[in-house]
Amino acid sequence: MPDKIYDKTQAIQDVKTSSRTVDIILIISFVMAILTFSIWMSLFLTFGKNIEVYKDSIKVEKENLKNKKEEIAIMDEKINKYVQILSVLEKK
Repeated sequence: MPDKIYDKTQAIQDVKTSSRTVDIILIISFVMAILTFSIWMSLFLTFGKNIEVYKDSIKVEKENLKNKKEEIAIMDEKINKYVQILSVLEKK
């Protein structure tokens, strides 16, 4: 009789031990999943912020380029006027 009780107790302890390891594995897996999710979210949010910064800097550079093109067009007109004046002066 004591052997049966010991066997039952041993079986219960084995079940508890195996359930503890399963619980520990599940908890570790859950924590790792949360950690992975939070890392990916922080990467995507940071990447999204960087994209907005890049878009803003590209807009500023496009405006600067547009202003430079306008300045070049104005300079071309002035140069053409000076060339016309010089050609008129050469003919005299």
